Amino acid sequence: MPSPTLLESVRAASQEIQEFLRRQREGSPPADLTQYGPQISSLCVRLQEVGQRLQEQPGAAAGAGPEELSEYARNLQALRDALQSLTGRLLERRAEIEGERRRLKGITRWIAAARSTEPVSGANPSSLKITLGD
Repeated sequence: MPSPTLLESVRAASQEIQEFLRRQREGSPPADLTQYGPQISSLCVRLQEVGQRLQEQPGAAAGAGPEELSEYARNLQALRDALQSLTGRLLERRAEIEGERRRLKGITRWIAAARSTEPVSGANPSSLKITLGD
Protein backbone atom coordinates (compact mmCIF):
# COMPACT_ATOMS: atom_id res chain seq x y z
CA MET A 1 0.00 0.00 0.00
CA PRO A 2 1.50 3.37 -0.98
CA SER A 3 2.20 5.86 1.75
CA PRO A 4 -0.43 8.58 2.19
CA THR A 5 0.06 11.91 0.50
CA LEU A 6 0.93 14.94 2.52
CA LEU A 7 -2.64 16.17 2.11
CA GLU A 8 -3.99 12.88 3.46
CA SER A 9 -1.55 13.01 6.39
CA VAL A 10 -2.55 16.59 7.22
CA ARG A 11 -6.24 15.71 7.06
CA ALA A 12 -5.77 12.60 9.22
CA ALA A 13 -3.78 14.57 11.79
CA SER A 14 -6.42 17.32 11.86
CA GLN A 15 -9.16 14.76 12.36
CA GLU A 16 -7.27 13.06 15.17
CA ILE A 17 -6.65 16.40 16.89
CA GLN A 18 -10.33 17.35 16.54
CA GLU A 19 -11.40 13.98 17.96
CA PHE A 20 -9.09 14.39 20.95
CA LEU A 21 -10.39 17.92 21.57
CA ARG A 22 -14.01 16.78 21.19
CA ARG A 23 -13.52 14.00 23.75
CA GLN A 24 -11.96 16.48 26.13
CA ARG A 25 -14.81 18.97 25.75
CA GLU A 26 -17.66 16.47 25.95
CA GLY A 27 -16.42 14.15 28.65
CA SER A 28 -15.63 14.94 32.19
CA PRO A 29 -11.92 14.64 32.87
CA PRO A 30 -11.00 11.12 33.86
CA ALA A 31 -10.13 10.57 37.49
CA ASP A 32 -7.07 8.70 36.30
CA LEU A 33 -5.25 11.25 34.14
CA THR A 34 -2.97 8.53 32.80
CA GLN A 35 -5.85 7.60 30.48
CA TYR A 36 -4.70 10.48 28.30
CA GLY A 37 -1.35 8.77 27.71
CA PRO A 38 -2.33 6.53 24.78
CA GLN A 39 -4.30 9.33 23.10
CA ILE A 40 -1.45 11.78 23.40
CA SER A 41 1.05 9.17 22.21
CA SER A 42 -1.06 8.52 19.13
CA LEU A 43 -1.32 12.24 18.44
CA CYS A 44 2.42 12.62 18.86
CA VAL A 45 3.13 9.91 16.28
CA ARG A 46 0.70 11.50 13.83
CA LEU A 47 2.17 15.00 14.32
CA GLN A 48 5.72 13.70 13.93
CA GLU A 49 4.69 11.99 10.71
CA VAL A 50 3.27 15.23 9.28
CA GLY A 51 6.27 17.25 10.49
CA GLN A 52 8.70 14.79 8.93
CA ARG A 53 6.79 14.83 5.63
CA LEU A 54 6.82 18.63 5.60
CA GLN A 55 10.58 18.66 6.21
CA GLU A 56 11.25 16.08 3.53
CA GLN A 57 9.00 17.76 0.97
CA PRO A 58 8.85 21.49 1.76
CA GLY A 59 7.42 22.26 -1.68
CA ALA A 60 4.66 19.71 -1.18
CA ALA A 61 3.06 21.93 1.47
CA ALA A 62 1.67 24.09 -1.31
CA GLY A 63 0.01 21.02 -2.80
CA ALA A 64 -1.53 20.09 0.52
CA GLY A 65 -4.07 22.85 0.13
CA PRO A 66 -4.13 26.15 1.98
CA GLU A 67 -7.47 25.37 3.62
CA GLU A 68 -6.19 22.09 5.04
CA LEU A 69 -2.98 23.69 6.27
CA SER A 70 -4.90 26.57 7.87
CA GLU A 71 -7.24 24.13 9.59
CA TYR A 72 -4.27 22.03 10.69
CA ALA A 73 -2.60 25.14 12.17
CA ARG A 74 -5.82 26.10 14.03
CA ASN A 75 -6.13 22.56 15.34
CA LEU A 76 -2.50 22.61 16.51
CA GLN A 77 -3.14 25.85 18.40
CA ALA A 78 -6.27 24.40 20.03
CA LEU A 79 -4.32 21.25 20.91
CA ARG A 80 -1.54 23.33 22.44
CA ASP A 81 -4.09 25.17 24.60
CA ALA A 82 -5.74 21.89 25.66
CA LEU A 83 -2.38 20.33 26.54
CA GLN A 84 -1.45 23.38 28.63
CA SER A 85 -4.69 22.94 30.56
CA LEU A 86 -3.99 19.24 30.96
CA THR A 87 -0.45 20.01 32.13
CA GLY A 88 -1.91 22.24 34.83
CA ARG A 89 -4.23 19.48 36.01
CA LEU A 90 -1.35 16.99 35.99
CA LEU A 91 0.79 19.34 38.08
CA GLU A 92 -2.07 19.80 40.56
CA ARG A 93 -2.48 16.04 40.81
CA ARG A 94 1.27 15.60 41.27
CA ALA A 95 1.20 18.09 44.16
CA GLU A 96 -1.69 16.17 45.73
CA ILE A 97 0.20 12.89 45.41
CA GLU A 98 3.36 14.41 46.89
CA GLY A 99 1.34 15.75 49.83
CA GLU A 100 -0.21 12.34 50.37
CA ARG A 101 3.23 10.72 50.18
CA ARG A 102 4.59 13.11 52.84
CA ARG A 103 1.56 12.41 55.04
CA LEU A 104 2.07 8.64 54.72
CA LYS A 105 5.78 8.97 55.51
CA GLY A 106 4.86 10.96 58.63
CA ILE A 107 2.38 8.28 59.68
CA THR A 108 4.99 5.59 59.07
CA ARG A 109 7.54 7.44 61.22
CA TRP A 110 4.93 7.96 63.93
CA ILE A 111 4.05 4.23 63.92
CA ALA A 112 7.74 3.28 64.07
CA ALA A 113 8.27 5.66 66.98
CA ALA A 114 5.17 4.34 68.76
CA ARG A 115 6.36 0.76 68.36
CA SER A 116 9.80 1.56 69.74
CA THR A 117 8.28 3.08 72.89
CA GLU A 118 5.81 0.25 73.62
CA PRO A 119 6.19 -1.52 76.96
CA VAL A 120 8.22 -4.70 77.01
CA SER A 121 6.08 -7.68 76.11
CA GLY A 122 4.61 -9.29 79.16
CA ALA A 123 4.49 -6.04 81.10
CA ASN A 124 1.07 -5.15 82.38
CA PRO A 125 0.37 -1.50 81.60
CA SER A 126 -2.19 -1.32 84.40
CA SER A 127 0.49 -2.23 86.95
CA LEU A 128 2.55 0.79 86.01
CA LYS A 129 2.20 3.51 88.58
CA ILE A 130 2.55 7.12 87.72
CA THR A 131 3.45 9.40 90.55
CA LEU A 132 3.02 13.08 90.36
CA GLY A 133 5.42 15.48 91.98
CA ASP A 134 5.16 16.06 95.75
